[in-house]
Amino acid sequence: MEGSMPLHFPNQYPLSFPAQCQAIFYKFWLTNWRDTAQNSTRFALTIGVGFVFGTIFWRDGQKTNNQRNLVNSVGSLYSSTLFLA
Repeated sequence: MEGSMPLHFPNQYPLSFPAQCQAIFYKFWLTNWRDTAQNSTRFALTIGVGFVFGTIFWRDGQKTNNQRNLVNSVGSLYSSTLFLA
C-alpha cells in the first residue's frame, strides 16, 4: 500500500538457536512416540537380533589371546551395530 512502512524485525530469527533446537527436538519426540506400533516392532526386533547375535558370538569376548580373535570380536560388534541401524 502507498505510504506504508516496510516490515522490520530486530533479528533475522524470532527465537534463539537453542530455543529453535529445543522446539525441533520436542516435535521429533512427539512424532516418534506417537506411533506405538512402530516402536514396539523396533523394540521386539532389537531384542530378537540381540539374541541371535548373542548366541552366534557367545564366548568370543573371552578369546583375546591373539590379534585374530580380538579382530573377530570387534568385527562382530561392528556388524551387529550396522545390522541394527
